[in-house]
Amino acid sequence: MAKKKVGGGTATEELPAEEKKPRTKQTKLADGEWEDPIPPPVQAAADAYVEALRAANTAKGEVNSRKQAAIEVMQEHGVKRLKIDEGGKVLTLNEKAVLKIQKPEKAEGQDED
Repeated sequence: MAKKKVGGGTATEELPAEEKKPRTKQTKLADGEWEDPIPPPVQAAADAYVEALRAANTAKGEVNSRKQAAIEVMQEHGVKRLKIDEGGKVLTLNEKAVLKIQKPEKAEGQDED
């Protein structure tokens, strides 16, 4: 039996199988079945987006690879924390082998800049 929301809340009631809404499938368009030509500015924008998306995916792979290398080297040398960005932030390796970038903790009596 299908469930139907009742009154906008979280309560549901069972529906008989004959009241279930049938799922509609999206029609697929074969090559040459597109109804309207794509305007050149739209195609150019879509192409630029796809190119940037692929570049971002490649960069993400590079970041993940370098992150894993940093984790391995830090573990090998027993380093848990190091200052980065000229001391503006701290790169921390936790027990679960996760790297985090954090603001450095201020010592008591130290003024904010």
